[in-house]
Amino acid sequence: MLKIQKILGKFKAGFATIKLINLALWKIKKLGFEGLLWYSIHPIIDGELWYKKAENLEILESKYFSAVGKNKPNRSLAAQINKLWHKAEILEFTGAFQQAQRIKKEILHTTWEKHNLQVGKFVPPFIDSFWLEAFGHQGFLGVFSLAQSLNIIHPERRTIIDLGHANLKRPVMSEILKDFNLWQNNSNASILNHPNLFCLSEKITMVASPQGFLHISEVTEKTLTLARDISLDIKFSLSEEHKDAARSYLCKLGLPRDAWFVGLHVREGWRMKERNADINTYLEAIKFITSQGGWVVRIGDSSMTPLHGVKNVIELFQATDEYLVMQDFVMTNCKFFIGTTSGPQIFPPIFGVPLLSANIVAVAKNNFSCQAPSIAIPKVWVEMTSNRELSIEESLELGLGFVEISNAQQGKYRTRNNTSDEILSATKEIYSLSNQKDMVMSTRQNSLLVLRKEIGAITYGPFAESFLQNN
Repeated sequence: MLKIQKILGKFKAGFATIKLINLALWKIKKLGFEGLLWYSIHPIIDGELWYKKAENLEILESKYFSAVGKNKPNRSLAAQINKLWHKAEILEFTGAFQQAQRIKKEILHTTWEKHNLQVGKFVPPFIDSFWLEAFGHQGFLGVFSLAQSLNIIHPERRTIIDLGHANLKRPVMSEILKDFNLWQNNSNASILNHPNLFCLSEKITMVASPQGFLHISEVTEKTLTLARDISLDIKFSLSEEHKDAARSYLCKLGLPRDAWFVGLHVREGWRMKERNADINTYLEAIKFITSQGGWVVRIGDSSMTPLHGVKNVIELFQATDEYLVMQDFVMTNCKFFIGTTSGPQIFPPIFGVPLLSANIVAVAKNNFSCQAPSIAIPKVWVEMTSNRELSIEESLELGLGFVEISNAQQGKYRTRNNTSDEILSATKEIYSLSNQKDMVMSTRQNSLLVLRKEIGAITYGPFAESFLQNN
């Protein structure tokens, strides 16, 4: 019996070894040759990639996180960067925005100095693949291109690293991608993502510019503000072919050919739920639009909660080519667009469409000034112990203007979604503004602008006056 057990034990061990080998082979195949280089021993031996750890980053980690003890295992520069960059990302979403930026800038300065590259002058030739991994990230490529034309960032033409994660054939992207080269890499990893080669590709959260490293939201604010101030012609537009096709498809779904319409996207994501909202609170706003003779075309995906039987509403939730053409047409040719803190609302401003951002979070970095008249209504912060709603001024002074994950506030504060009345009032306001070119700023609006600059905010888009009167 004992002999049989030993044989079975060896058999199980052998089977487990085979499974591990197969798993390793699968991972190697998935990575591809270039990705495999990322982990190879050669860069460590020849010293080209795997430098010794940097003392300034060790001090940085000690300053913002836990103390670094003498008995701590030695880490390479690459390991330090990976760890610190990840922690900085978490800091940013939990509201410690300025700390996160200092850490990221220190990391980038360190990696550039390793290669004797001068910040402000060297131009990274590649765009990191992460710019393609989400629809909103792709929209920021349009901002990047516009910023180049305005000399806010280096104007040299760049190459985007495409790892095959994104649908780049949709019309809205074909217009933007004309300003870039595209390098299609069949592996799921790129050696250029190695931390010691950060200097060779633009990171989406920190972009190299003649003025140093800038957060992408700061680049967006500078770009859209300058475009507005100099009355720059709208750079992007869908082709007439795509417009005609989209109109024809929408007509088949019930939209009269000569009808005006409003685009709508209400986020219902499974992650970063702080950005989500309830579609039912938009029903009164929808009814107002349709009462004025307009239609509402809602975009999203199959996971969205549908609206049943609402007059003059079309929902585009399928992922077919025809539906993507219609979605892109809606974002870029509607009378105005109602969005949340989510990817689709990046596109209307760069195509010259007025924008209402409802249920917005992190207003200090997500509320952009735009070329076309645009306004925002933020979620309201509530003090948990007293259940008291904070004014915008209070929330900004407490640092909540940078927070995107409310449970990071240790139970002190939470957010309240915008009410149906708040969304309706703001919709009436953007409806009126969409027929105008200029906005009149109230005294409180101007004082909020001053306050945001004082606390280090990087975006300064106006709030809906109807919201300011009641909050």
